This record gives sequence, structure tokens and C-alpha cells, in this order.
Amino acid sequence: MLARELASDLNKPTPIILSHGMVVGLKGKQEKMSKSDAVSAIFMEDTLEDLKRKIKKAFCPPGNYVGINPILEYFK
Repeated sequence: MLARELASDLNKPTPIILSHGMVVGLKGKQEKMSKSDAVSAIFMEDTLEDLKRKIKKAFCPPGNYVGINPILEYFK
């Protein structure tokens, strides 16, 4: 919001704001992904090996657990 206000004051193009819903943590039954828990979060700096390891260990129960499945959240 600050960037939008400053752009307006400086007669510059107004930047857009991109928002998204919270992504659940990879451990399951977490309300949101937390950067303080490196095992339950995916970071932009993660290597391919990190991603594979984290996804393989992610909470993904068999059955109808669509509402609490972090892997399915990523596919949304």
C-alpha cells in the first residue's frame, strides 16, 4: 500500500497488489505455512532436492481429506 501511495505522489505508474490465500503447512493440521518451521514450508530458495524431500514427507493421508491436504492446496 505504501508503494501505491508513493507512486501516486510521484506521478509514477501504480504498482499492482497480488494477494493469495494462506497455504496450509506441509505437516498437516496447521492453519498456515510458517517460515519459522523450515520443514513445514516451501521457500523460493529451496533446491529441487529440498522440494522433493519436503513433498515426499508432507501430510497427505489416504481417503477423503481434501480440506486438510497441503499437497492438494498447492494444486489449486
